[in-house]
Amino acid sequence: MENKNQLVIVAEQNGLQPSKIDSLMHSFAAYFNEAKKLSEEARSIVVTDETQTDVMLKAREARLTLKSLRVKVEEVRVTLKEQSLREGRAIDGVSNLIKALIVPVEEHLEKQEKYAEIRELERIQKRYEDRIERLTPYVDDITLYNIKDMSDVAFENLFTGCKKTYDDRKAAEAKIEADRIAKEKADAEEAKRIREENEKLKKEAEEKEKAAAEERRLQEEKLAKERKANEEKLAAAKKEKEEAEAKLRKEKEAQAEKERKAREAEEAKKAAEEEAKRKALLAPDKEKLLEWANQIETKLTAPAVASHEAAEIVRATVASLNLIASKLREGSKTL
Repeated sequence: MENKNQLVIVAEQNGLQPSKIDSLMHSFAAYFNEAKKLSEEARSIVVTDETQTDVMLKAREARLTLKSLRVKVEEVRVTLKEQSLREGRAIDGVSNLIKALIVPVEEHLEKQEKYAEIRELERIQKRYEDRIERLTPYVDDITLYNIKDMSDVAFENLFTGCKKTYDDRKAAEAKIEADRIAKEKADAEEAKRIREENEKLKKEAEEKEKAAAEERRLQEEKLAKERKANEEKLAAAKKEKEEAEAKLRKEKEAQAEKERKAREAEEAKKAAEEEAKRKALLAPDKEKLLEWANQIETKLTAPAVASHEAAEIVRATVASLNLIASKLREGSKTL
């Protein structure tokens, strides 16, 4: 009665008429009861070990029976739903109610049926994950290898080879790093030795330079004293020489002045005598020139002319004659 009530409730909730509800109950009640019965029986089928093949087979048979029942219900649903849309909603509700009973149990039974297969897949997946975990530290790209489907022997060979390659590379890198550190240490020690040696040589050179500088200073002081004494001697000799030269120069200058005055007096005397002679020789010429100037000015009479042009020529000529006479007089003064 309880099962029928559940189907009736679904039908009533979808607004189905009582006559339709009776028809629906007639179509689905047997399936509902059978599905509920099979579901209850199926839930007791539980596989706990891979060797329980009989239980797995029983689960398969139960699942197929439920599947067959579900298919029949689906066929009835399709047939009944064609009657009307409202009946279809009611049919869907009832069908879904039945399927809600069947599907979880069907899934449960499939898990029981395929228990060994599922466990195998789980083992394969776990083995794959374990292989990934083991191999990942030793390869850069794990997708290069099909480790999921690889046999255990093949994987172990791959793992051993990859690990050896990785370990060899790490060992080589470690050796290179150790060699680099050792070289850096040796270089640092050598640099320290060279630095200390350079400091020692520098100190010795500084001490030698200091001693040499002191020696040079003493030598320079000695040379400076000697140079000063020589300079003083040279200065005294130079002064004495300059004084003697100055005295001699003054005597020579006095003698030269005396000789110059005597020479100038002699030259002046000779010049006076020559001038007197020249004047004596030139006196007649002077008188001649003065006479010629008098003749130009007094004895040359200009002709009387009628034209203005001729008068201008006469005037210009008279002016030129007067200028000549004047030049004769001036020139005679130098004779």
